[in-house]
Amino acid sequence: MFKNRFKSTIRQSPLDIINEFPDAIVKDVHWSIESIKSFQDEKVGKIEKSDFPISECTAIIQKDGIKGYTFKIILNKIYDYTYNQDLQKYGILDGIRLTINGSGYVIDADGAKNVEISLSDPQVLTLWIAHIQRGEISDFDKRLLRLVIPIKADPQMDLIEYSGLRIGSNYTPAGLIEVSFNKKSYHVFKYEHPNTDDNYLIIDGLEPDDFAMFQHNTIAIITAMGFVSGDLYLDEYFYHTLDKDENYKVDYMCYQQMEESAITNQAILDPLGFQQYVEATGQSRIVEQFGVDMKKAVFSSLCQKIAGSLEFSRCCKLMIEGNQSKQMLLRAGIYSIALETITGIINDQYEDKVNPIADKKLSKTIIDKMLSTLQEYDAFLDDYGLEILKSKLKNLNSPTNAKKLSKPFEIYGVNLTKEDLDILNHRNKFLHGTSPFSEDELPGKTLELGLIVARLWFLLNVLMLKYAGYSGHIKNLPALILFRRKKNPEESLYKII
Repeated sequence: MFKNRFKSTIRQSPLDIINEFPDAIVKDVHWSIESIKSFQDEKVGKIEKSDFPISECTAIIQKDGIKGYTFKIILNKIYDYTYNQDLQKYGILDGIRLTINGSGYVIDADGAKNVEISLSDPQVLTLWIAHIQRGEISDFDKRLLRLVIPIKADPQMDLIEYSGLRIGSNYTPAGLIEVSFNKKSYHVFKYEHPNTDDNYLIIDGLEPDDFAMFQHNTIAIITAMGFVSGDLYLDEYFYHTLDKDENYKVDYMCYQQMEESAITNQAILDPLGFQQYVEATGQSRIVEQFGVDMKKAVFSSLCQKIAGSLEFSRCCKLMIEGNQSKQMLLRAGIYSIALETITGIINDQYEDKVNPIADKKLSKTIIDKMLSTLQEYDAFLDDYGLEILKSKLKNLNSPTNAKKLSKPFEIYGVNLTKEDLDILNHRNKFLHGTSPFSEDELPGKTLELGLIVARLWFLLNVLMLKYAGYSGHIKNLPALILFRRKKNPEESLYKII
């Protein structure tokens, strides 16, 4: 009944597209795609001169499926076993520089993830490399930068406020997202090659940037998109420097092999499904008030939160990791860790609203007096007991565990039912690998456990979205599960937060 993909690409002449869609944002990706394709071809080069055995040796780089690249060094002579016992002697662990077709390439010291050496003649060192770049790191600084990610699954660009995109003769209505945070602006867009059907997710910096900052911010964008869509795109990253005056020609390129992508299709929003639902139930005015997608300002805020907090970034990744798990108890355990993380972040930020004594000076005065009283009984307590009591007194102004979990919802004006509170309080069981049901009951409680975990997922996403400043619809996963099972849910399929 409800579809959540918006895939439409119009192919016609560039002039017709300009006339019909004058507000489309135009991108040129030709040189980026060609650079990636060229980089995947086998290459032969020569290692720079040095005092190590690999000096001036011939080297061959070739693509090794999705495992990255293999780097074979053909040694000029055979070395004895002492070299094989200490690979450092070959000079491969200090970073390698080589020349290929007149261009300089660098493999960082930590770029090799595995090394093998043959016993043949000639002797060959084989490195599986996760990081190689054309050019020095300094060549990437203060340049216009682009990240290109080859992808297999089509990204859900319609979840976030989007703009029309034109690349050559192709126009995509929901093709580009504009993001601004950390005083930088970015364009996030998708590209499907018209001849090969290869797909790419691309992030452009809109002004020259330092490479490290660009990497940090683009990872935040990818993580934010992963949290909202349930799909975290990793696998292989290609960073490019662009020459705007030369039709965005690629000057330098850095390849990094990342972890495996997490494609869960567990989006937290559903713009089309939500719109169809409110129209079917006579609530169209809600769309006028809240819209159907996440506004770009809110998405930018989400990216800012992720970029500025390792804990919140980890929380988003925990949600994606939990979505991947097919084991309900394991999924619930991962979500429970995320719950501890996000409530901890919010409680720390709103300490004056969470702690029993809002006045910090008063709190300190009371605790100091109680510690002073405790000291009067030092002679009657052993060191073990004394330390425990001191610790408890020092944390006297901390809320109970139950309040730590529920108070953040109260801060953001989210009303929790008794069922919600019960599910939040199950988190300790989930953290220890158990469930709300006895071991005898558990095999027959598949649906019930699934609904509990779905509500935990829902509550977590509500809290994380409110933390990022979002107001609008969210999928009510427990209700949707019942609806898909032909049962009549008591709650709305989508909720406004």
